[in-house]
Amino acid sequence: MSFSTPHCLALRFHSRTLLVAALAAALAPTSAVHAAVKSWSAGNGNWATGGNWSPAGVPGAADDVLIGPHINAANEIVTLNANASVDSLTIIDGMTLRTATGHLVVAGTTQVGGQNIVGPSTFASRLRVEDGVAGVDFSTDNLTVTNFGRATLEDDASVIVQEVATIGADAVLIGHGAVYFGGSTGTVLANDGTIEAGPGGLTLYQTSGGRFDLDGVSGAGALVVNSGGGNGLVFYGDQLTDSFSSSITMGSNSLLEMNFTGGWSAGSASSLLVVGAGNLPTSIVDGSHVNWSGEVDVTGDHGRLRFDADVTLGAATVANVNADDELEFAGATEIQGGDYNLATGAELRFTGDVTVAGGTFSTAGVANNSGRVSFLGPSTWQGAVTLSGRSRVAGMAIVSAATTIDADQFDMDGAGGTTIWDVNAALTVNADQIDEADNQFGGAIEVSGSPTSRLTLNLADPEAAWEMQGTLDLAGGSPLYYTRIAGSRMNFGGSMNVTDSNVAIAAPVTFLSGSLVNLAAAGSDLRFNGETLLQSGVDVNGQGWLHNNAAGAGMTLANGVTFGQAGLDNQSRLIIGDHGPGQAFVDRLTSGADATLQVHVGGTTPGTELSNLTVTGGTAQLDGALAVTLASEGGWTFAPELGDVFTILTAPGGIVGQFDDLIQPVGLPTGMRFVAQYTANSVRLLADDTFAGDFDRDGDVDGADLAVWRTAYGLNDYADANSDGTSDGADFLVWQRQYGLGAPVAMVMAIPEPTTAMLLLVATATMTTVRHRKR
Repeated sequence: MSFSTPHCLALRFHSRTLLVAALAAALAPTSAVHAAVKSWSAGNGNWATGGNWSPAGVPGAADDVLIGPHINAANEIVTLNANASVDSLTIIDGMTLRTATGHLVVAGTTQVGGQNIVGPSTFASRLRVEDGVAGVDFSTDNLTVTNFGRATLEDDASVIVQEVATIGADAVLIGHGAVYFGGSTGTVLANDGTIEAGPGGLTLYQTSGGRFDLDGVSGAGALVVNSGGGNGLVFYGDQLTDSFSSSITMGSNSLLEMNFTGGWSAGSASSLLVVGAGNLPTSIVDGSHVNWSGEVDVTGDHGRLRFDADVTLGAATVANVNADDELEFAGATEIQGGDYNLATGAELRFTGDVTVAGGTFSTAGVANNSGRVSFLGPSTWQGAVTLSGRSRVAGMAIVSAATTIDADQFDMDGAGGTTIWDVNAALTVNADQIDEADNQFGGAIEVSGSPTSRLTLNLADPEAAWEMQGTLDLAGGSPLYYTRIAGSRMNFGGSMNVTDSNVAIAAPVTFLSGSLVNLAAAGSDLRFNGETLLQSGVDVNGQGWLHNNAAGAGMTLANGVTFGQAGLDNQSRLIIGDHGPGQAFVDRLTSGADATLQVHVGGTTPGTELSNLTVTGGTAQLDGALAVTLASEGGWTFAPELGDVFTILTAPGGIVGQFDDLIQPVGLPTGMRFVAQYTANSVRLLADDTFAGDFDRDGDVDGADLAVWRTAYGLNDYADANSDGTSDGADFLVWQRQYGLGAPVAMVMAIPEPTTAMLLLVATATMTTVRHRKR
């Protein structure tokens, strides 16, 4: 008989308890009977045959029964063919008592122990409880099984132990059925041997206040689950006597269910071994929460193990998943640490809610068949984690505390590219790649407004970039700017939402054509502290601000970039046109004192020949420097003519201020420089003449021009005052004659005397000139 729910099992136990009580009352003698010691004196035979006992007669309720210590009784089977009640029961000498269709009540202690070895055969002393016609098949006050003895339940039999059961070393409690323990205090089951579930499964119940010590006094008691068929070893109670520290062995398609209201734990000395046998269903650990710090090994032919129970994996945990085997955690799991090792083709999956606070995970490599660690359910990250080999994250991933992930192949958006990362603290990912095929992310990343919230993604290759093709939500904070994205270059092709003010990106960024920057509120602003490129076709939406604070290469706006209603605050280098002329549009513009606006000049047509920044809404507030580059391609460099005018900035809303400095381009024709002209609504460059010795094209001839000549001498024509195509001593003589021209009177100093080396250079240049004339 079987019951499918714990409630039914409880009813079953209650009914059987009443039955045992009634049975005991019925069998109790009506008057005092002198207790006798009844010994089995025959071979195989029936309990109810009086001649099989010595002294003769069927044992009564007050008798002590000994099965085994008789010259005629060894290695035989006694069959209980009638209901009986005795005071105590001892089974030794390789004998077996089988309850058959009857039921037996032992008022005192039942002892089973010893074995006989006859030739190649071994006969263990055995209590064999079978499912009879009554509700309870065997009941005893105490049960002691020692010295290779066995207590066996068959066909869903039921046993009641009113006080304590002791399973000694080398002894076994095994079979299919249920054992109910009624002891109210202390340990009611001490297992120093083996508890094993047979086919059909074995269930043990704490029915009062007593508890189970599943590894015994020695700490060596073992649990074995080879029942198969989805059945197994099941426990009910409040908690164990102490932490389990021994071994658990499971076969394929078996169940270990630990239903303890206070949970249970397994220490660092514990182990769980699953041995697969063919392509059979998964073995399962279920029940209450377990704190596991031991070793888990999944091996054999397609070994499979799944924890349906909630689990906390301690720092001492070691899990080994062998080739083509599988280990899954389907319940709520907290990983505090441990080592998790996967062989070729192995799988480690976390399909339930998982908190990752530590751990080192290793697969056989990064090839497709080298094994994989998968976080497939909702995950929370809060610690230092190492993921060597292949790993992936799917579902919702929340960063709740500072987290560092060191990985090889870390697929951050899962197989479907839909993973959502909610970053509420500092997240640092150091990885070779963040996707199985490439470094593309297609899910969503949400970086909250906490001061510490940040994603730092460092790829192992310093030249590599990762591509964001999903959604990136960035929240800010006031009054400080908080960096939300840092690390390796990000190629952004998705949608970026800036929800409020003071958001900063430290990583270099390339906004790909078709990407969107959405400034959700008028006060939203986004600061770029790394090199930034906005390609043609980037859409900027909203009324906030973009800030260029990147040192070095600064920000580049490719031809056609339009900010819509957003403004641009330039505090660094701003380049209009990507590797050539381009036209960009912003709603309003501010240029700081340390800023530089760099434009390309190759003609007068904005966008294709000439860089032009158009301010469509507000004013253009100017400061800092204006740098000019001549367009070039192959060996060609654009050469403006005197009087040419190039409009490089247009602002219908008005121009406020001027650039403090105009940095002349390399390659201007000799005697030419650009002059900035300011109107109410534009800034233009005029190709004007200057002095031949004005090598830096700043309108005067001074020591700065000498520095240009020294650098250019013999290398290029940057200090070519006489238009002969080289920078040489003759050009120095021109500079010397023009020194001081164009400068205010107060700035004109004595013409410096040339050094000996300089005189030698000049003399050489003069002699060369004379030779050319004589020819």
